[in-house]
Amino acid sequence: MILKDFDFKRVERVMKSLEWEWIGEEGIRYTPTISDLIRVADLCLTQVMKSKEKEDTYSIGGFESVKIDGVLELRFIIEKNNTLSVLF
Repeated sequence: MILKDFDFKRVERVMKSLEWEWIGEEGIRYTPTISDLIRVADLCLTQVMKSKEKEDTYSIGGFESVKIDGVLELRFIIEKNNTLSVLF
C-alpha cells in the first residue's frame, strides 16, 4: 500500500531538478528511473520491517523508512538537520 500510494514521479522530478545521481555497482553515476526508485524504496521498507526493534529507521538513496509501534512510513529526504548534528 505504501509503495502504491507514494509519488515516485515527484521524487524523480526533484532528483532531476537537483541533478541528483546514484552510483551503480560499477561506480557509474546515473539518474534513477521510476523502477529504480520503487526497487530501492521497497528495499528500504523491507529492511526496517525485518528489524525486531519496536522503533527503527533505515535509509538508502534518499529514502528513509520508519517503523514506530508497527506503523510504517516512507519518506524521501532532501535535507535533514537536528540539534545534535553539531556533535557529529
